[in-house]
Amino acid sequence: AAGAIVELRATIGPEALSGATSVSVHQFNEARRAESRYVRVEQPDDLDAYEWQSRDSDTRAIVVRQALASSGRGFVEVGVRGEDFYNIFGLDDDTYSFANGAWNASAEPFYPRNRVVSSLRVRGAYGETGDARPLDAALGLSQSGAIPGNFAGEPTVERSREIEAGFSAGFLSDQVTVNGTWFDRRTSRALHTTPRAPGAGGSPVSLTSTGSWETRGVEIDARARLVDRAAVRFDLGLTFTTLRNEVLSLGASPPLIGADTRLVTGYPLHGYWARPFTYADANNDGMLVSTEVTA
Repeated sequence: AAGAIVELRATIGPEALSGATSVSVHQFNEARRAESRYVRVEQPDDLDAYEWQSRDSDTRAIVVRQALASSGRGFVEVGVRGEDFYNIFGLDDDTYSFANGAWNASAEPFYPRNRVVSSLRVRGAYGETGDARPLDAALGLSQSGAIPGNFAGEPTVERSREIEAGFSAGFLSDQVTVNGTWFDRRTSRALHTTPRAPGAGGSPVSLTSTGSWETRGVEIDARARLVDRAAVRFDLGLTFTTLRNEVLSLGASPPLIGADTRLVTGYPLHGYWARPFTYADANNDGMLVSTEVTA
């Protein structure tokens, strides 16, 4: 794989309030090669038998962004990215938007000066991304187990959008700092396998891009400086994280039931499932054997 970025940037305005416009061109080239060797039963001495697969693809993009910054107080940036999937059969070009901003509230004249809440900054971001993995699956280059070309519907770019908000606060003259972040990422046109009709022949599953799922969570990081001397510094940190993943839709596809994992609407993506059972620990040793399972 290889990539290149060319960017032009222009900044105008006074130091206190300035704007910057940039236009960049990206190109990413990816080459995949796969070779498998095998021995024919009728010709066991023929070690040159092999199977060869290859694919070359280019992703070209142009990114335009506009930023507005106020020195020491905050900034706002918006932009758009347009992608051209050159030499990738079956994929339509796509456009993604993004925006982010931050505000240093403690730098404003009206912010009360005190040691209790010595600093406060807030931030937010929105972004969209795309993923062209369905093409690899459609061509049989993924590890899904589907045969080449076994794709239900047209290959599409898996699309995700994410919203993020957070804050950074300092207490006791920034001896104690707390950073918090909330995020929500939703993926649409998501790639997943779906069972094929009995008697269709070939692989028992095919690939489709009708799914959608969501991942959201909260991250909180707190740090306190307990000792701050010329030769000794001691910090104490605590991190708290929550993460929730849920399948929102599989389109017209039924739930995918595996030996241990399942893909079911309303549950985590590829969650583990097990059959409940009852037991009687006959010898009270805290360990179960098969004869102690009652149902």
